[in-house]
Amino acid sequence: LFHFRFLFLRSPKGNTKFLQDVLKYHVVGGVKAFGDLTDGEELPTLLEGESLGVQIEEVTATAYSPIFRVAIGTTTSERANILGGATNATIMQGNVWTCNAVVQIIDTVLVPSSAVTEATEN
Repeated sequence: LFHFRFLFLRSPKGNTKFLQDVLKYHVVGGVKAFGDLTDGEELPTLLEGESLGVQIEEVTATAYSPIFRVAIGTTTSERANILGGATNATIMQGNVWTCNAVVQIIDTVLVPSSAVTEATEN
């Protein structure tokens, strides 16, 4: 797994292209709500030639009684993972609507493979 912080700590001013690429990699054209994501889907990003993959998986959790602290059942939901070039992320909160977009809050920074290759070569 690539650790992107190392590049910023070494030379923050010299890595503006890396930062621009990472930011463009987080933006998908159009409006894509959480419920519209499908397993195996490819989402083209604003970073030319790069896309993100989508992996939907079913997650089961045990529900506990708040008073007696015993299991009272299970609940099943879907979790969406975003598959990037060098890193992957999980959507922690979906559908944060803004005036011109919908934001999916993820748990880590997505780094494209092309940015890693360029940054390590310099």
